[in-house]
Amino acid sequence: MRTEPTNTNAAMTTPTLVLLEQENELLRTKITQLQQRLLTQQPQSDSEAAVVLKIVEDDDETKWCPINPKSTFWELLNERAGWLVGLLTLQSLSGFILSNNEELLQVHPVIVYFLTMLVGAGGNAGNQASVRVIRGIALGKLNHANTTKLFLQREMVMAFTLSVVLSCAGFLRAVVFDTPMLETIAVTTALALIVVISIGLGAVLPLVLRKLHVDPAHSSTTIQVVMDILGVLLTILVSRLILDFGSPTLRSPALTSYNNTTTTTTNYD
Repeated sequence: MRTEPTNTNAAMTTPTLVLLEQENELLRTKITQLQQRLLTQQPQSDSEAAVVLKIVEDDDETKWCPINPKSTFWELLNERAGWLVGLLTLQSLSGFILSNNEELLQVHPVIVYFLTMLVGAGGNAGNQASVRVIRGIALGKLNHANTTKLFLQREMVMAFTLSVVLSCAGFLRAVVFDTPMLETIAVTTALALIVVISIGLGAVLPLVLRKLHVDPAHSSTTIQVVMDILGVLLTILVSRLILDFGSPTLRSPALTSYNNTTTTTTNYD
């Protein structure tokens, strides 16, 4: 006689979960009663006083966090502060890049005016991709290699598509502000590269941190600093490539004036 298989685990799990939930509810009620009694009257026994004192100490000293229940306030502070100080130090590289290219920025000051837009676009696009990956990890939707591969492929398509959209928007902004054509081309090209790279890094960075057993949530702040540095570097490289070798008919009046001044000074000497 054939018998239908029974799911023993399912049959045992449901009553067990219900029982555990009931016990947890009773425990929470008891803790609440003990806390209220501490405020109104003396505890009835030494063991009751010890339990209430431990609860108060946990609340005041360890600063229990529901997200990281096993970590104290000072442990979390040390982790977060160390990460932020490291990023702050790393961000100093942007200043070194700008200081080493001061001549280019003096000749083409328009680049400086658009630098915040370029760096901000990279940080926003990268952070947007990073948050999507962190959410996928938290929900357990990126725990398999095939799912992760498909997600990354879609993000790369999204990166190139968004780079086209944002490049068009950046080009229109440069035209509206009457930016010389050569600088407009440089800004638009840099913006396209920055957006593609930032989305790619934003999608990969949380996965890399998880592999290294580092909290993937740190990627949202890390991508901002990384794209600050890469944004400045890419803008300088693209500007040098396009503005130094561009057609003389497209060069800005500032460059022409600078060249004339240099020529006059050289002839005078």
